Amino acid sequence: RYLGAWAVGGEPFLFPPEVGFFVNGTTDFIFEWHYDNPDLEVTAPDFSGLNLWLTPNLRQYNAETFISGQIIGRSPLGDIPPGNPAFELVAACPGECLETLPPMGMNVFATMLHTHEIGRQVWLEHIKPDGTQVENIALDA
Repeated sequence: RYLGAWAVGGEPFLFPPEVGFFVNGTTDFIFEWHYDNPDLEVTAPDFSGLNLWLTPNLRQYNAETFISGQIIGRSPLGDIPPGNPAFELVAACPGECLETLPPMGMNVFATMLHTHEIGRQVWLEHIKPDGTQVENIALDA
C-alpha cells in the first residue's frame, strides 16, 4: 500500500487533523528515499526525515493514495521525443480505474504534480464521462 511521496522542492505535508491512514495492525513500514545530488558532493548534508504518528484514536476520514498519470520510460504512449520545443502527453483515468473507489466517491485534499524536472507545465483536471470539465484540481505552470 502506497502511503505517499515527497520530492525535492516540496513543502512539508501534514494531513488535516480529521484525516489519517487506517493501518489495521500493520507493524512493518518501508520507506524509500531518492536523493538529489547531481554534483556528487561527498559532503552534501542530509537532513532527510520523516515523522510517523500512530494512534489508537480513529480519525473521522480514512485517507488513501490515488495515483494517476504516465510513467515516462514505461508508458505505452512512448517517451517525450528529444529536441521538441513542446510536447503534450495526456494521461486519462477511464471509468475502470475508479471502480475501487468507495461508492460515496472521494474528496481530494492534496496533490503532488511531479515531472522529474523535464516538464514545463502539468495539471490535473476532473472531467466527467460526458466530457464536461468539472474543475482544475491542480496546476503547476
